[in-house]
Amino acid sequence: MIESENINKVVWSRLARIYKQNRVSGAYLFIGPRGLGKLDLAFNFMELDEKLKGQRKLIETGAHPDVILVRPQIEEKKGKTREKQISIDQVKQALKMFSYYPQEAIRKFLVIDSIDKLTLNAANSLLKTIEELSGDYIVILTASGEGGVLDTIKSRCQRVYFNLKSENEIHQFLKKQDGSLDEKILKSIVFLARGRVKEAKKFLVDSDYRERRLGKLEEFKKALRGDLRTGFQVAHDEAKDRQIFSEYLVDWIYYLNSFLKQNIFEARDVRVQKKVFQISRKLNEAREILRSNQNVNARLLLENFFVQIK
Repeated sequence: MIESENINKVVWSRLARIYKQNRVSGAYLFIGPRGLGKLDLAFNFMELDEKLKGQRKLIETGAHPDVILVRPQIEEKKGKTREKQISIDQVKQALKMFSYYPQEAIRKFLVIDSIDKLTLNAANSLLKTIEELSGDYIVILTASGEGGVLDTIKSRCQRVYFNLKSENEIHQFLKKQDGSLDEKILKSIVFLARGRVKEAKKFLVDSDYRERRLGKLEEFKKALRGDLRTGFQVAHDEAKDRQIFSEYLVDWIYYLNSFLKQNIFEARDVRVQKKVFQISRKLNEAREILRSNQNVNARLLLENFFVQIK
């Protein structure tokens, strides 16, 4: 079995059964947070086509003539990277290639990763193609959530939901990867992964990445204790890269929620619980503003948050 099949057993069983019974839909929307293996499972699904078996490298790179792959372009600036929006030109070119008859495979596939990054014009261009799909053409879209996807696109797709794993499932996955893993490191990876198996594996193999994320969490805890200077420094250093900054925000929210859950479970001071709940709510509000408004000043947003909770 391919690894992503093991990660998403329920989803894979459903898709494999649909393909075997020849009940494949024209368009699928894979929904779930980053790091759950949505794109990997899309590749696995395509390999069920007997003509695409063993063509994984060509599929993943978009080099196979019957698999059109669209991803956000990566922009690097001043040592920082970010994913750009998927432009209408990218989508138009992909749709042109997708319109040709299959050359080798039984079906033609169009895969768009992170459809929530489509511009509005690009999304509307894609909609027309989805409305006119025939049996030999399949569209697979991935999104981190439903909020950024047009309702008209969602309504025309079979939605497939990818769920987060429990802490115990992530723990067991990591132990299988490395049975000698130090317990402290294991615990930190389980926390940072937040139920995402692929992220867990990334934190396992990239210790620098793991330590950097843990370091930012410690800085956040320090700012929570009233160190406004540290809070402002974090805002100054990290808000420049919105994508990484968004990950930090979710780490911090997850930490606050875990802290709150433990306090409630152990029946600790209600005043502390109330304070942590208020901080978590304000941080969630800041994250939503950052997500919904591309023009907002992220540094000022976070500085204002630290001032409010001091």
